[in-house]
Amino acid sequence: SSLEDIRSSTVRFTLDHLQNGIPSCPGVTWQEFWLKPTGDEFFGRYNLKQNNPLFGDAGVLTSSNNDTCQLSQMDNRYLDFIYALHLKAVEADLKVLYWGNRQLKGQ
Repeated sequence: SSLEDIRSSTVRFTLDHLQNGIPSCPGVTWQEFWLKPTGDEFFGRYNLKQNNPLFGDAGVLTSSNNDTCQLSQMDNRYLDFIYALHLKAVEADLKVLYWGNRQLKGQ
């Protein structure tokens, strides 16, 4: 894999994961926490409409379709979401280290 392949794979995984539904919350995805970046922005912003909580906080997350999801402070669903993203990041790091090792050895 090239560095671009590793980066693209990690980005795709993250963006796809944001579209996953939050367990036990029909109609509410992880993306509801954030507004997508616009223009030349690299990062979006928190979606604070309808008094949505910040990621990791307790509160009721309301989707753009007015579906809701009750979350507690550092709810296990938050932790599972974070775990999946961290696991993918570690995988990407290992791939970069492997790629770098191969480059140093001239392969």
